[in-house]
Amino acid sequence: MLVLIVMVLVSACGGGSVDPGGGSTVAVSIEIVDGAPTGGVQDISSGRGDSIVVSISGESTDRVHIHGYDLFVDVVGEITFDALIPGVFELELEDSGRLLAKLTVS
Repeated sequence: MLVLIVMVLVSACGGGSVDPGGGSTVAVSIEIVDGAPTGGVQDISSGRGDSIVVSISGESTDRVHIHGYDLFVDVVGEITFDALIPGVFELELEDSGRLLAKLTVS
């Protein structure tokens, strides 16, 4: 019975979840030339619940890995995801390990 009461209280309080539709959109464009991001490594800030749109262009057959979210996007591609996990996450070229950006979700 106690477990049932705790479960009801947690679900009534939302359990710490975030409504993915409640945030704003953060658009990120990364261009890769000679295996590196033009303009250097980007620092991207986002609120929890924001929608993140990452657009990748340039010269590479590599994929971009968004750590922590374990997402991948091809160079010359785009991916959209909701920033639901707080922390600092690296976006890097998967094969070369080259850092492209750091995403901070707070």
